Amino acid sequence: MKKKVSVKETYYRRFLLMVVLPLLISAVLGGAVLFRQVLRSARETVSSQQETVVSALNTEVRQASLQIASFLLSDEGAVMDRLEKRPGSLGEAERSRRELERLFERYRMLIPGLDALHFYMENGTTIALYADLAVPSGEIRESEWYQRAQKNPKQVCIGSIGADALIPSKGRVLLTAALHPGKRKGAEVPIDTACLYFESDAIQLIEAHNREQTESRMFLLQDGEILAGDPELSETALAFWREPKKKHGRMDWCLSTPLKGTGLCVMTLVDNQLLMSPYIKGILWCFAVVAMILLLYILFSGLFLRGILQPIHSLSRGMEKLRQGEFSFRLEPEGHLELRQLMQTYNEMSRQMENLIQQNRQQEAEKYREELKALQNEINPHFLLNTVNTIRFIADMAHFDSICEMAQNLMKILSCVLRDQNREHTLADEIKMLEAYIRIMEIRYSSGFEFQHDVSPESLECRLPRLLLQPLLENALKHGLEEEEEGIVRLVSRVEDGMLYLEVADNGSGMSEEKLSQLRKTLHDTQEGNSIGLANVQRRIELQYGPQYGIQIESKPGQGTRFMIRVPAQPGEGGTTCSEQ
Repeated sequence: MKKKVSVKETYYRRFLLMVVLPLLISAVLGGAVLFRQVLRSARETVSSQQETVVSALNTEVRQASLQIASFLLSDEGAVMDRLEKRPGSLGEAERSRRELERLFERYRMLIPGLDALHFYMENGTTIALYADLAVPSGEIRESEWYQRAQKNPKQVCIGSIGADALIPSKGRVLLTAALHPGKRKGAEVPIDTACLYFESDAIQLIEAHNREQTESRMFLLQDGEILAGDPELSETALAFWREPKKKHGRMDWCLSTPLKGTGLCVMTLVDNQLLMSPYIKGILWCFAVVAMILLLYILFSGLFLRGILQPIHSLSRGMEKLRQGEFSFRLEPEGHLELRQLMQTYNEMSRQMENLIQQNRQQEAEKYREELKALQNEINPHFLLNTVNTIRFIADMAHFDSICEMAQNLMKILSCVLRDQNREHTLADEIKMLEAYIRIMEIRYSSGFEFQHDVSPESLECRLPRLLLQPLLENALKHGLEEEEEGIVRLVSRVEDGMLYLEVADNGSGMSEEKLSQLRKTLHDTQEGNSIGLANVQRRIELQYGPQYGIQIESKPGQGTRFMIRVPAQPGEGGTTCSEQ
């Protein structure tokens, strides 16, 4: 059986499936796509910022490499010539130094950022062309980039000097381009390595980036050592250097760009939570707005549905009252205009139905009284006519005592028939009337039949319409025993399960199946003259008790006929009996 679903439940189910669920799915998918787009855009932004630093660093490294090579080979090898000469005296050495400084100053003017140029000689001495910058010679000679330059003559190697090794440091980090010039043809160069120190703009860009950004941190590393960046995240940066594909600390991922052949690497660490916080706030605001809109819509729908469903429930309750037959129930118009009009129409319809039913009841009651009266008046002349005909027959035979007896019994019958037509009498009264009728019939048929009755005591007090059994008895005598010399008519009554069962049977000739069918048919047709009494009884039972009650007939040729009546057992309330005049 299909489950009944209310309008409200149906509405909210469809609203959930057709509006809320698609909206949530769209929001989640859209949010995921937007998250990926924002994350991609953020990666592109980080990559662009890092590319700026890398580009600046590449430019500086390339310029430094070119400059140190160009300086050593400038003026057709004047620098190398100066360095190859072994000064004989201090004055000559000082003149060579000043000449080298003059050449270097010219390069410093052409390229900003160059801080110093140091020549580390094979004899362990150092020629510093910038006296304001002191760098420990021993630490330089032991550095990895210095050793790499020693092993690769005429190849520029990039290195770095931390602020703790510079005097004065001023908190800065310098990069260096180291070059071992190798041996010149026909000359011995006493230079171990030349180192060009320069200040990198890339470091300044990294520091500026770290000051401005909170969601990302940029670092400059060389061979796994941090040259510049946020000191608080140094350990995290080194962890990403070792395992770049894992998350470390509060940082989620990193971008690293190594500078080929230099050992330098620019790395940016990114905190997704901070990076995506504006996006997440925007998404939360969007969800809050959508949730507020849905909440307002649900509230509006609830109020709107209440204005519809409450009148509909009232109307449904009114229809149920109509189904139960309570036509006096009225509805109070409420809700929208159309619903109020519908409820007013219902009230008008129920009012009209109540009036029509009341009129119909009055008409039915009047019709019942008139038809019952007509049927009662129809049987009285019929019976009286037969009785008078019998009296005439007896008079012809000149049996005066019999005439007196018949008249006396006729008075008993008339006393029952002519009383108040609207009153019922008991089965005991009916039997007394039948006994009077039997006395008349015994005189008519010269005692050619016997009347027997088996009546239960509790059935004697049951009320019946008058003359209900007399037509059945008359039919048994007239048709069942007409050709019998000695016949028996038997009346049986009993009360069972609140029902009164009456049976009039004879042992006469019976009827064929065709004649029985015709007789059953004429029970509902008062136009058939031969069965007017039976049709009268059938109609009176239907009017009194309903169409489910009536006469049942059973008959077989040579086995007699049996009439059966089943009606509700209604105990009598006393009153005038048939014996009273």
